[in-house]
Amino acid sequence: MRPLVTRWLGRPLPKQYCRFTGTRSMFQHTVDRADALAGPDRRGTVIARDHLPQVLSQLAGRGTGILLPQPADRGTALGVFAALSLIRARDPEAVVALFPSDHFLHTEVRFVELMRLAVAAVRRRPDRVLLAGAPADAPMTEFGWILPGTDLSRAGDGLRFRSVRAFREKPGLPEASGLLARGALWNTLILAAQVETLWTLGRRLLPDSMPLLGELSRAAGGPGEAAAVERVYRRVAPANFCTDVLEHAPEALGVFALRGMTWSDWGRPEWILRSLDRLGRRPAFPRNLVPEPASAGALRAVSHPGPDPGARLSASA
Repeated sequence: MRPLVTRWLGRPLPKQYCRFTGTRSMFQHTVDRADALAGPDRRGTVIARDHLPQVLSQLAGRGTGILLPQPADRGTALGVFAALSLIRARDPEAVVALFPSDHFLHTEVRFVELMRLAVAAVRRRPDRVLLAGAPADAPMTEFGWILPGTDLSRAGDGLRFRSVRAFREKPGLPEASGLLARGALWNTLILAAQVETLWTLGRRLLPDSMPLLGELSRAAGGPGEAAAVERVYRRVAPANFCTDVLEHAPEALGVFALRGMTWSDWGRPEWILRSLDRLGRRPAFPRNLVPEPASAGALRAVSHPGPDPGARLSASA
């Protein structure tokens, strides 16, 4: 994405802060989805510290919520658990939803409906971390894969979700092809879970890091919070949330499919064009900045126009 953005804007800019179509950046879309689910006063945002001016500018009029500017990159696991430590200090019984800020989702209304159902399901099944999977149509090796198991949903859930037989992050082509044939879903890293359920997984799978994060939780909201963040990020070992946590805990996971909507991570310019062409929308950048793809089979953008017959709108959030 960097070459496209640099040619288009005349400078590099992380894709989540770019407005590829319409009036909002990918980051602003993500913030608005989170706020539709819980409201800005219950939103936490994890960012790189050097992105802070850009983030504050894009949050203008939306409220800042809880901001966690990371002083260093220690991997996605620390980003998730450091944010959880701040939320846990304020509300240890909270249900949290995790939204990556560099994904394209359409429609947002449908997505929020599904996440409301997922949050309600987690309240009834607090032992599970409920993941959103995108129905797959190609053996992509750049994605994580989730292999669904038995049906866990109950009468009144309004959302069909299954156990997870296997979670595999970025497998090789033969394994990805096998997972596709078995009906596996792409991992979107969108999830809903009780704070304490995730915290328990962290204690089991990241035993050296979680005591440090406990220090951060105890300092949250007080004058020592910023200093605690600095200490944790200096001392904690890097870890990946998918490969070091989720991949080792399939028994604690559940998965539901993002049906009735379009999802893509917009990791390449041609994927953006494919998504927008399907929706009949124009990109904000000149199309001639994007070279023709070598193969249409290399594109990744999934559209599932039919609704999930088991899903319905829930007022729970």
